[in-house]
Amino acid sequence: VLITGSYPGIEFMQPAAAAEQAGIPFVDVPAMLAARYGSRTDYLALDGSHFNAAGNRVMAEGFASAIEKSASGK
Repeated sequence: VLITGSYPGIEFMQPAAAAEQAGIPFVDVPAMLAARYGSRTDYLALDGSHFNAAGNRVMAEGFASAIEKSASGK
């Protein structure tokens, strides 16, 4: 099981707390995006609410990392 927060600008404290309590991964995509990019326009499509290729790439990298860690037992 993997819990994620993926919409930029929305706080995901409840899912993060639930994941921690259950001992399962939580991927904080907005935090990953903020750490990598200076502007929301760098990772959002023209509609301003969905990811472009760069945003989807970061999300996929976060998911892959969490899955790899879970699979290896780390």
